[in-house]
Amino acid sequence: KKLGFEKENLILLHNMHLFDEKANVLKQELLNYPEIISGSISSFLPVPSSSNNSVVFPDGDRNAMVSMFQWTVDEDYIDTYKMKLVEGRALSREYGTDSLAVVVNQAMLRQIGWTEGLGHFLELYVNEQGETAKYKIVGVLEDFHYQSVKENISPMLMSLGRLMGVGNRGYYLTLRYESDNTQEVINLLEKKWKEFAPNHPFEYSFVNERFNDIYFQEQRIGKIMRIFTALAIIIASLGLFGLAAFIAEKRTKEIGIRKVNGANLGSIFMLFTSDIAKLVLISFVLAVPFTWYIMDQWLNNFSYRIDIHWAVFVLSGLFSFMIALLTISYHAYIAATKNPVDALKYE
Repeated sequence: KKLGFEKENLILLHNMHLFDEKANVLKQELLNYPEIISGSISSFLPVPSSSNNSVVFPDGDRNAMVSMFQWTVDEDYIDTYKMKLVEGRALSREYGTDSLAVVVNQAMLRQIGWTEGLGHFLELYVNEQGETAKYKIVGVLEDFHYQSVKENISPMLMSLGRLMGVGNRGYYLTLRYESDNTQEVINLLEKKWKEFAPNHPFEYSFVNERFNDIYFQEQRIGKIMRIFTALAIIIASLGLFGLAAFIAEKRTKEIGIRKVNGANLGSIFMLFTSDIAKLVLISFVLAVPFTWYIMDQWLNNFSYRIDIHWAVFVLSGLFSFMIALLTISYHAYIAATKNPVDALKYE
């Protein structure tokens, strides 16, 4: 699934709120190293982290109230996560008016019913006394996933300034790095951390790992299913192996008579495997509708999902047939190459 941001090569330094104003100093010093491409300080990440939800009034219309997530970020957030702007520009401290500016996502436009964001503003509460301020929309982000794909992408906005209940201090420093040796980058960050905060533990994580944690349950189900699939194949193969031995013993004299009458190795082999092939085909026909229904119901748990292509079942059927063929091939070959004289003597 296209996420709307690039999660690879992103490392997070935790507890940045301990630095106060020195957080930006640490960020700038780290950007002087060639391994560090860009960095951003924020409490909000496109993976499970802090969240802040509030009410906004599109163009100040009190009858068109919309609830959405509010993220306070710095000016490098969009570039660091490589998010795509479909309209306008990113937030920047070079514009003095951007303290009262926001960037929104496409989901917000759809929620309100706007075709474009530029030229509009959002009225937001700025304190607990009910005072509001107008925030001009300067950019629109392509929708990106900051929740599980089980959920629809919700409306959200980003701001440089202070909104109600959202401080300017960030808890994470996100750094995009470029290095073949990740451990070197970690060592560099730890060294700098000890210079700035020697009395606090150095903690870090990777954005891609935090993203994968969202789907821990699905990964666990996948692992369990692979184990049970392997067990099912082994048990089924043992059953087929025993069935093949039974068929070979039951049709020994018949196979001997056919060979005496001129049947070749290929025809004997096909005769032997035809019965089992029919059983595999019947089981395949019975299994497909049930399997499709169960998997389709599971996929319906996700707002963003794939469709089950018919080729999946065709390939599964061919794979099942090949396993069955390989399983019975030993007994089929022994039966087809056995001396017909011995077969005719068989009682």
